[in-house]
Amino acid sequence: MKLKMFAIIGALCAVSVSAEVKQNEFTGSVGGYVACIAQNVSLSGPVNLQVQTLEAQNKVMVSIHGRLKLEGADASGNVYRSSFQMNANFDAKSTQYVMPYSSVFIGQGNAQNFKMEGDMKVFVDATGKPVGAWILTGAITCQN
Repeated sequence: MKLKMFAIIGALCAVSVSAEVKQNEFTGSVGGYVACIAQNVSLSGPVNLQVQTLEAQNKVMVSIHGRLKLEGADASGNVYRSSFQMNANFDAKSTQYVMPYSSVFIGQGNAQNFKMEGDMKVFVDATGKPVGAWILTGAITCQN
């Protein structure tokens, strides 16, 4: 009796699940006028994006993780380093995903720090590989 029960439970729990992770790294840049320092800032560096797609029965889950590590300067030559982080989950496959990001810009020396948050669009090819990203919105908060 125990064996029959185990076999039935095993058969009920057997579900076909397919998981795939695609990753890409490329060089990106961010730039623009920052009101709290009254200057343009321009930074560039590696953009790392990872897309994980999980398919089971009639459900799809897509998780996107991204990070940007940028370096650059303002118009006066003050050096800035920036880190962007983004994570989001979706319940359908697409070639474009809009997701929130959060970033911090750290000024070296006496340069003022600031944060930027907003939405970023991530582009994915037909195989699920991330191929690009574009900042759609950005709200800057100045820090002392």
